[in-house]
Amino acid sequence: MLKEMDDVDMLTLVIQEMSKHFPTLWTTLVHERDLYMSSTLLRVAGEHNSVVAVVGKGHLPGIKKNWKQHIEVKELLTIPSQKPAISVTRILSIFGVAVAGVAIISGIYTSTKK
Repeated sequence: MLKEMDDVDMLTLVIQEMSKHFPTLWTTLVHERDLYMSSTLLRVAGEHNSVVAVVGKGHLPGIKKNWKQHIEVKELLTIPSQKPAISVTRILSIFGVAVAGVAIISGIYTSTKK
């Protein structure tokens, strides 16, 4: 593990480990940032004779991989809408099942009392 720390910074190791359990975190913190930085650096490099950019070591492979790729930056800047955890239809169906269950149990209870 010490050898790994020489090659990769600690934050990168933490993010890689967390990406196994939380892939969305990796997508947001690393992959999307790599895409954005690659696109931005390529645009700036096209406008100037020389460019100096300081990026984290963990982002270099992603920037290199995505260099000169067409990247839709607007998509990266758009925050996806959150779907509600439970829909109205699902709530109504659960309520319907509960009411039906109570009716059945009530009917059974009433019929056994006679």
